[in-house]
Amino acid sequence: MIIDKKPLARRRGISGIIAAVMLFAMLFSVGTSYFLFVNNNNLLYSQAASARNSATQNALAESALVSASAAGGTSVITFTVDNTGGVALNITSFFLTSSSNSLEFCQHGSSSPCPTLPVVVSVGATSNAISTGTTYASPTTYTLRVVTQRGNVFTTTYPPTATSLAAQALSSGAIGDLYMKLGTFTWYTVSSCGSGNYCLNNQGLGFSMPTSESACNTCYTAFSVSITDLNPAQYNITLDEYSQLLLFWGHGSSFRNQPWYIISNSSNTISSTYSPVTLFYNQPVTLLFGSSTPGSFSLQSLSGSNAPTAGSVASVFIVSHGWKNIQFSKQAISNSNYGQNSPYVSILFY
Repeated sequence: MIIDKKPLARRRGISGIIAAVMLFAMLFSVGTSYFLFVNNNNLLYSQAASARNSATQNALAESALVSASAAGGTSVITFTVDNTGGVALNITSFFLTSSSNSLEFCQHGSSSPCPTLPVVVSVGATSNAISTGTTYASPTTYTLRVVTQRGNVFTTTYPPTATSLAAQALSSGAIGDLYMKLGTFTWYTVSSCGSGNYCLNNQGLGFSMPTSESACNTCYTAFSVSITDLNPAQYNITLDEYSQLLLFWGHGSSFRNQPWYIISNSSNTISSTYSPVTLFYNQPVTLLFGSSTPGSFSLQSLSGSNAPTAGSVASVFIVSHGWKNIQFSKQAISNSNYGQNSPYVSILFY
């Protein structure tokens, strides 16, 4: 009997081709999947590395000055944060430890003296006073560590050490008891805001002013600056109505000076009378100057025949006067025991 083997051989040849196609398809699928997997991982790695580099750069751009103080009347330790860096600060936590290495805790929340965190501080801004909930107990020294969202830690002590006080003095200038934060020097226009009241209109930093203000007979101005009491004995200082911001400038061959006396305010509304301001140790206070007379508010301007002209530079002196470590009820002009001149600021008129 004769058997024809050709159909069987043909079938074996076709099955080999089919097997080769299936193998190729499998290799192609696995290879493509692996390529896509590797490529996707590389993309994720690149994105993570880029995000990490960006976070590192932002962390390096953070810079802050932390100042601690004890609130008047309660002696609860509070602190403020000056954002001196190039990005906004996001304060997520803080830790207070005593010189005996005990950790002071503060419960955060709306019903607590401690704030709800985080606290955001914009570039160039200063935070409101933040309570730690811990009452200062002399002679204990406390170390405060403020932690930001980017992982930076900024440290200060209370009471401040001589080193930290010297750093503050060198950064902004402090001769005598007062520390002036130069970057807060601001000028305002003053205008009527109804019901016999006058209001402040913030015009920005006061290191330069347009001569249109000095050439205007109905343009009135005021100034503000942040001051901190750094008296070595930690005495409080109360400023009387004769404290003033004094401008001194040249006009031809003569010189002129003009005072802006200290004023009180509620929000942006100027009070008709001045209420004495008490500077508590190491607690920043914004002082306003805007009256032509001491004690009661009167409009003040730069106008007149000897007003500053374009290119004039005026020296600015903060002349502070009052009482140091004297009870409020016993303060009188006859027993004033404090006076200081702080010559750190100038104004260019353009």
